[in-house]
Amino acid sequence: MQKLDVGALDTTGVDRIAQTFAMDHNLVEIDGLENWDVSKVTNFTSTFLSDYKIQCLVNLSNWEIQDNAHTDNMFSPSRVATPLMVIVKSGA
Repeated sequence: MQKLDVGALDTTGVDRIAQTFAMDHNLVEIDGLENWDVSKVTNFTSTFLSDYKIQCLVNLSNWEIQDNAHTDNMFSPSRVATPLMVIVKSGA
């Protein structure tokens, strides 16, 4: 799979997205991430790990990540070309 549209997924009750897209060496594009509600997610570990062909991820500035969320290796060792902006709840 090279392109994926996840914009229609209801993530309001999701608390773990660890390794969701990890190690998909053919994945080039993920659309709809900007629409995800990740406010309850506590584990982002390795979500985009080793997704070497992704050239760009959408602006994730709508993402509110809890200050106690696990984000280890969330993007590494990816080769994502675009800087990502993530809003973190106060106190982080």
